Amino acid sequence: MYKHLIIEKTHYDIILTNENNINLIDFGDMCETFVVCEPAIARAYIMLDKENPIESAANLIQGYNQIYSLEQVEIDFIYYFIRIRLGMSVTISAHQKKFNRIIIILLLVKNQLGLY
Repeated sequence: MYKHLIIEKTHYDIILTNENNINLIDFGDMCETFVVCEPAIARAYIMLDKENPIESAANLIQGYNQIYSLEQVEIDFIYYFIRIRLGMSVTISAHQKKFNRIIIILLLVKNQLGLY
């Protein structure tokens, strides 16, 4: 399987556009990984809250293949990469929730002690 640079998550506040250009301003989530990870990550999220998630995922891959054709081995593994990404999302979310609670407690203690 081939590797290239991808941005793991794209949210609209990092994309700037004008008539001639598209610019990304956040490279913190950029990494070198397998090409198949890019459509797998997109598929993982495009399927959420959809009435027909399989159709949504199929449309995404069809469009992706018009620009960059996946190899058969990548197609064979994409299901596993989607599951890995969703597992990572659950784990990261749980970690952030715990971390956010700690920050809130520290801020409350700091406020109670009069430390600003």
